Amino acid sequence: MPVCFPARDGSGCPAPDGRPARPPQPPGATPFFVSFYKDKKVLVTGGTGLIGQPLVQMLLDQGAKVRVASLDDPSRVNPGAEFVRGNLMDGQFCTKICQGMECVFHVAGIKGSVGLGGAKAASFMAPHLLMNTLMMEAAHKAGAERYLFTSTVGVYHPADVFY
Repeated sequence: MPVCFPARDGSGCPAPDGRPARPPQPPGATPFFVSFYKDKKVLVTGGTGLIGQPLVQMLLDQGAKVRVASLDDPSRVNPGAEFVRGNLMDGQFCTKICQGMECVFHVAGIKGSVGLGGAKAASFMAPHLLMNTLMMEAAHKAGAERYLFTSTVGVYHPADVFY
């Protein structure tokens, strides 16, 4: 089955019988996700990574005010976003970056590959647990309206083919 991603105009992938998943927007209408993020203050942890970079671009395209938190070099950050360098295993840093944010996308993680979580479970999973816990607590205390967490490729078992 082919992979389908919803279009930026708000229309979805077609249902198996060919019907649109979501009715097309009337001419001139603003799709929900476009209007939702306009002028929102959004934090993206890991905004320099594989998922984070395109996410930051999409949010900026929708008019969001984006803050990126990462340990990476600032040259990897979209110039339209604010950059804050720091360690997500530091609770005070997490509290600082969540202040004033309405939405938090926590897509940061330890760089690794499939199977790393099994091969080096303690050194791979413990930092993720700490980062995830600290970020959820900081976002909650800051009053963020929305919080999205993504897992890590390290939780997958090595395989020749992924479905």
